[in-house]
Amino acid sequence: MSEKLPIIDLSSFQNSTADERAKIAKNVDEICRSIGFLIIENHGVPQDIKSDAWHAAKSFFEQASDVK
Repeated sequence: MSEKLPIIDLSSFQNSTADERAKIAKNVDEICRSIGFLIIENHGVPQDIKSDAWHAAKSFFEQASDVK
């Protein structure tokens, strides 16, 4: 079974109306509850923050189970 992950594009989120943001939020909620995973594009998170988070997660999961 090969399903594609849903993609949410947040490029217009900041300049959208409250109703549009609520629609996006509801969509994210439904995806998280049903599938559990999604891809978020154009979120505005700087690359250095994404890299720091990636390295922190990698370091955590490389630890022995009893340390976690």
